Amino acid sequence: MAETSSSIFKECYTKRITGGILGYPHRKRSRDLATICQRYFGKKTLDIGCGDLYFDKDIIPQQNLFVGCDLGWEDSLRKAKANIEEFNWENVEVTQSVGEYLPYRSQIFELVLCFETLEHVDDEEKVLEEINRVTSEDAILVVSAPIEFGLMLILKEIFRELVSSPIYRGSHSKAVRKERYSLKEILAAGVFGKPDLVQRVPHAHKGYDYRRTLELLNPDWQLIEQCNYPTRFLPDFLSYGCILVLKKL
Repeated sequence: MAETSSSIFKECYTKRITGGILGYPHRKRSRDLATICQRYFGKKTLDIGCGDLYFDKDIIPQQNLFVGCDLGWEDSLRKAKANIEEFNWENVEVTQSVGEYLPYRSQIFELVLCFETLEHVDDEEKVLEEINRVTSEDAILVVSAPIEFGLMLILKEIFRELVSSPIYRGSHSKAVRKERYSLKEILAAGVFGKPDLVQRVPHAHKGYDYRRTLELLNPDWQLIEQCNYPTRFLPDFLSYGCILVLKKL
């Protein structure tokens, strides 16, 4: 496997957010995702919201074909193509696309990855419909998503308020930071675990609930594994996020 200390990766957003003590949950998520995907090798794989391929770097060598699609935020697709060349990934191609309208034939992908993406899309239900369309019978879907309720949400909000600006740089992050939780919303989601009482902010974490994602995936997909992070077996209200593994029925 190629070295992953690429100069390209060092420049990217994903490399920035994984640095230091505060980047531990993201590093742990990356390792957990790689471990889980090792079980599903030799597949025709699609990553929706692939970015610069940072979180795919240990998954790509195991797959027969790896296709990534992304809007190209923070010049991510140019960096993805540079990483493809640097690591000599001959089985990888990337395209610019939104998840709501995937430019691929029906029933061709055996493994679909969607890492920290569904909370940012325009129409989550449409994205899931497209995933259902492009996947083959018995396909596997691996989703990682934030958990925006419980005690961890309160800790996240403290972090976002105090230290996020210099770490999560970029115009998109500045726009999102303008949308804060009210005290009432913090109580609803952080204390009582009810993010449905929070005003949903499009393209942001605020008001997102991975449990609704699971509801939308029923009855076409069956949840076969859930791994919370940074500690696998902690309950949702103490977890930063979760990894969901589902099988197409």
